[in-house]
This record gives sequence, structure tokens and C-alpha cells, in this order.
Amino acid sequence: MSSIDYTEYAVTDGDGDLTITSNKIDVDTMANSAVSHVTLDYGANYWGDLIYRFKVTGVSATANQGGVIISGFSEGSFTFQDVIDNDDAIVCFIQAMDASTMRIGIHDPNLSNTDTYDTTFKSLWIELERSGTTLTAKIYSDAFSTIVTTLTITTVATAFQYHVALGSRDAADADTITFYIENAEILSPTTTTSSSTTTSSSSTASTTSTTETTTSSSSTASTTSTTETSSSTSSTASTLSTTSSTYSTTSTTESSTSSSTSTSSSTGTTTTFSSTTTTTVTNYCGGSQNWAYAAPQPWDHDEPYWAGRTMRYVIPANRLRAYGSKVGVYFGHFADDYEIGECWIGHKGSSVQGWDFDGSQAQVKFGGSDGITVTSPGIWSDETTFDLDAKKDLVLAVYFVDDKIPRGTLEPDVITYFKDGNDASTEDAVGYSILPDYNAQRVIEVICSSEGVSTTTTSSSTTTTTTESGTSTSVTSTCSSSSTTSTQSTTCTTTTTGPYWAWYQDKPVLLIDPNWISPVNQRIGDPTDITKYYGKEYGFGHYREAETIIEADFLRDGLAEIRSMFDFFDLVRGRHGAFWVPSWLTDINVTAAFDAADLTITVEDFKWADYYKYSGTAQYLFFVFPDGSTAIRKLISATSNSITIDSAIGISVTAAQLSRLLTCFLLYGRFEQDILEMEYLSALTSTCRLSFHGLPAETPGIITSTTTTSTTSTSTSTSSSTTSSSSSTTTTTA
Repeated sequence: MSSIDYTEYAVTDGDGDLTITSNKIDVDTMANSAVSHVTLDYGANYWGDLIYRFKVTGVSATANQGGVIISGFSEGSFTFQDVIDNDDAIVCFIQAMDASTMRIGIHDPNLSNTDTYDTTFKSLWIELERSGTTLTAKIYSDAFSTIVTTLTITTVATAFQYHVALGSRDAADADTITFYIENAEILSPTTTTSSSTTTSSSSTASTTSTTETTTSSSSTASTTSTTETSSSTSSTASTLSTTSSTYSTTSTTESSTSSSTSTSSSTGTTTTFSSTTTTTVTNYCGGSQNWAYAAPQPWDHDEPYWAGRTMRYVIPANRLRAYGSKVGVYFGHFADDYEIGECWIGHKGSSVQGWDFDGSQAQVKFGGSDGITVTSPGIWSDETTFDLDAKKDLVLAVYFVDDKIPRGTLEPDVITYFKDGNDASTEDAVGYSILPDYNAQRVIEVICSSEGVSTTTTSSSTTTTTTESGTSTSVTSTCSSSSTTSTQSTTCTTTTTGPYWAWYQDKPVLLIDPNWISPVNQRIGDPTDITKYYGKEYGFGHYREAETIIEADFLRDGLAEIRSMFDFFDLVRGRHGAFWVPSWLTDINVTAAFDAADLTITVEDFKWADYYKYSGTAQYLFFVFPDGSTAIRKLISATSNSITIDSAIGISVTAAQLSRLLTCFLLYGRFEQDILEMEYLSALTSTCRLSFHGLPAETPGIITSTTTTSTTSTSTSTSSSTTSSSSSTTTTTA
């Protein structure tokens, strides 16, 4: 990353409108007719893929000012009119639509492509990113934290020479505009270079000295000490296929044989020792059943500006699905190699800051070293001793030496924070910032648990003794060692649906879609006890709130899906255990687009205050986004046209996508059956009908209220005026 110094740029100020300091360009009533520009020659073909940030503040304008370049990349044209005439640049511009409205836009005159955003005159933070032939402008309302909109166009593939920090309109009229540009940074490309050194080490194992003494009738023979030293280098090769997720692991077998011979000068005793030790270690991530967190996928591109920064990757408990006392981490690779300087893993602390460790953190190493250069196709870390609890949020802190790391599509609920410097091991960390695209997938593909770890050691020894008489020989000692490597390949195929259940607030979540061909039925139950007297009956309800009962058909395709349904039923033991299940109905209708960082969402009135404010049924919400990803959020409050949730929604949804958004209640409940029956429609396809009833009074986090009733009784004696009072209090919890 490098900051722009505008005093290093070449300046042409045709009308004397510009005031330039190192980090700011002030533009005061620049007319359309002005010929002014601020440029710098970076050398041929410099500006290919790029990320460039700056702040722009619109102050005022006369009507319909024609547009000024506020950042452009050019082959030699420096004003907006030259760019249009010569078709040799891509630009971001500011334009006054009228005296109170400004427009921010991106434009490629070569292809006549433009995308714009209109707003009032104000400060905006803009991040331009060019990847291949796609140019985007992310527009923020604050310092690259809250995104307002993203502009996107297709551009030519030209790699440009010049940066145009400012270029006037250069057209024949007098309309003017006043604004300023400041605090620009080049995030990519960068001229920073770094070198990495990978040191390989071999392990040396030495046996202890072995001395044997044999006593005969005439003499004592002692063998000389024999020390066996063997050097070996073992390697573990892991290959990740981005399509079928195929991992190959290597198990190493080491074999050593030693023999020693000794003979006395009178009566010779020859003793031969032979020993073989075989150690077989099965890789701790031998299959997908051991994956605590899995997001293997093709990467989109290499993301720059990470050199010298620490990333904290926070994975919520609802994305974890395996326990273990040891873990391994798989780091992905796209096009560029990158160096990890240090890495730590731990559970999230209880502070309000979302990136702290709770004190359980452990260092993740690579071949015994703190860091490593990740090369294609990716690399596993060493096995790390760490008690992974799948019911706690997980934090992975990585310090990067190199500039670029692989990046992919969004990972719902996973948040990325960053900070300059190496801060990977700090428990109570400060000064981190959330990335604007905080839940993009970065670096990590798999975190696995120690389930399935297998270490087998086999030892054998043989001793042979031969006695000879009257022989004198010299002592001979022979040592040999051998190393044999065999490779075992394990193929794991993952589906986009992920695990069939996650955990939320210490309870499993049934994330199996119903068969949408059949309707999901909802009814209301109000269980009561009936007390019958002569001629009358009285009903006593168990709860102050009626139960929601859901019935749905589930279609399972393939043995794995069929097995998963039985596994979940066994996990909660039929009607015994409580769990979370979505209603799969449109309980809430969202009526306006929202951004990933939003906490308040516009909805159609669902009478929250009248029916749900103190209800266990409406405490939690389940979202299914248009891309198929899901999220669970707690409902904090609601009005007639909005809801407020406990944390950022995590995914942006446009107005055009609302019809493909499902927002329903997440019920806390149980099965209504103790027997699970599957009807096979074919050899590998089956269906079943399940019924669930909610437990509104038992829902975690239910809002409670207290009512107090006082009763006073008074009695007066006839002999003396004495008044006594008694008070009783009854507390009712809703």
C-alpha cells in the first residue's frame, strides 16, 4: 500500500482553480471550459489490475456541470474531452446534475459503458477495483466501512501508463463545480518486493548405547557400545482439487536394523541383536468427516495489500461441526505464492470486540516453523494441539509477509478483521478494522479436527547367542537404516449444502429443506388438562402461549441424505431432545432492499406488538438468501414497518431479488414422533413426513415480564382498638 503525494504530480491549472498539497486537491469553481489536470507517468503498462482508494467531497455547483475526472488511468489523454475523443482511458468522474445533486460515475469511452450513482453534495469514500476487463467502484458513506452502492462496467483490457488524479471537462460553457479530493492510496499494483526463505530440516534419531556382558567360566566378554543414528526426512503431500475436493495424504514408514558382534579373546561369545520399529501415522484430516469448517472452492482472484498485516478470521459456532483435541488448517492457493509469517487459532473471547482470543489460543506451525510460503495447490499446517469446541466461535489470526492472498465468494456469517503489523498471537487485541467486504472467503479452505487420528507402532526384537571356544576375533559393528514411503489417497466430495445440521445456542439446527412440491402445513395447538366434575368440565392450559405445530414432507435422494435424516433423529432421540427448525413459511415479508451491514430491515407489518412481542415463537429468525445461503438472527424489536436484529444480516439483497428471499421464524421445539419411517420411492430415493411442535415457554432468551399483586386484610378487636395487616405477593413470569 502507498499513499499518493500530489506534489509529485505534473499540474496544469488553466484557470487558477486548483490548490494542491501532498494529500489534497482543492477545486474552486472550476468551469466546464477550463483546461486543467494533475497527472503522473507510472511507466508503460503499469495500470492493469488495480485497487485505488480516495475520498471526494462535493461542495457546490451551478446547474448541469459537465463532469470532471477524479481518478483515471490513461495512455495520454488528461481531460475528460480528450478521453472521449481518443478512447484511451478508463475514468471515475464527478458531475453536477443540478445545484443540489452530484453524480459519481465510472466510464469507458472505448466501449461506451457507464454506471452512475446520484446523491446530494457530500463526502464519499470510493474504492476503484479493476480485475481483468471488469471495473467496479465501491462507494462508502464513511471511511470504507459502510457501503452505499457498487458501480460495475466492462472495460477494455489495456494496461495504462498514466494516472490522472484530476482532469477538467474541457468543454465550451461556464457552469462550475467546487469539490476536493484527498487521502488517496494505491493498494494495487504495488512496487513492494519481498523475499521468502524456506528451510527444510531433517530429524535425527539416536538410539541409546547398549552394553551386554556375558560371563563364562574362564573369562568375561563385554560388547562394545553400539550407537545407531538414522537421519530421515518425511514429507506429507496434500493435493486439493477445486472441483472434487480430493486430498492425498502420505504416511511414512521408517525401518531401522542394527546388529553388533563381539567376541572374547579366549572363549568367544557372538551375540546378534536385530530390532525393527515401524511407525504408521494416518493424516489427521483423512476425510471430510473430520472437517470442523469446510469451504473448499475455486478462488476468484488474488487480493492485494496484505503485506505486513494481520488478518483475524472469525468463524461462528453455527458454521462448525466437529470437535477434537487436535486440529489442522488447509491454506488455499490461487495464482500467486504467498508467505505466512505466523498463525494462531483459538476461541473468541467474551469482550465486545469480535476478534479477541479467550486465552485458549495455540500457535499453528508448518514443518515445525512459524511460517511458510504457500505454493500451488495449497498446503496443510502441522497437527496442532488445541481443544476445538464446535459450540464456540473460532478465531484464526494470520500474519502475512507477502502482498497477495487468495480470495473467493462470500462466506455467510464469517467475518474478517485486519490490522497493520504482526498481531497474530495477541489475546486482548485492539485496533482492528472490519473489512468492507468482511465476509468474503479468504485463504482458509478447511479446518479439521482430530477425529480419526491413528498412530500405530509395532516393535519386534530377536536375540541369537552362539558360543565358540578358543577363538579370538576382532569386534565388528554394523548399522543400517531404511526409509520407505507409501502414499494413500482419500477422495472427499462436498456438496454446496454443507453439513445437514449446525449448532445454535448449544442445540442442533435441522437444515434439511422440505419437499417444496408438497405444502408445509402449520396449525396451532393448545394442550390442556380436562377436569370433569358432575355436569361441568374445566380446561387448564399448560402454557400462556399456544404451540406452533409444523408438518412437512422431506425427500431424500441418495444413501447419504437418507442416512443423515436417521442420524439427526438419533441425535435428538426422537421426541426427547429439543432442537431448532425453520418454519419454512414466509412469516415476515421483506419489502425493501438491504445491505450486508444492516441491522434494521424494512418489512410488511406482521403485528409484532399485538401478537409476538412476548412470544417464544418469534424470538429468532431464519433467512434463506437468493444465492441459497442462510443466516440465523435474534429479533430484538419491531415496528409496523421494520425489524431490528442482533447483528449485521451479512448478505446484501437488491429489490429485484426480494421475491427469492425467505424470512421465517426459527422455532425451538421437538419431534412429535418417536418412530421415523422412510418410504422408498426407488432404490436410492425416499420420502418421510415429519411433525414438529414448538416449545414457546422453553425458547432460549424469551422476553419475560413480572406482575405483582398485593392483598391486605384488616381485623379489629372488640376490647381494644388494634389493627393488624397482612400482605401476600404473587409473581407471574411470562
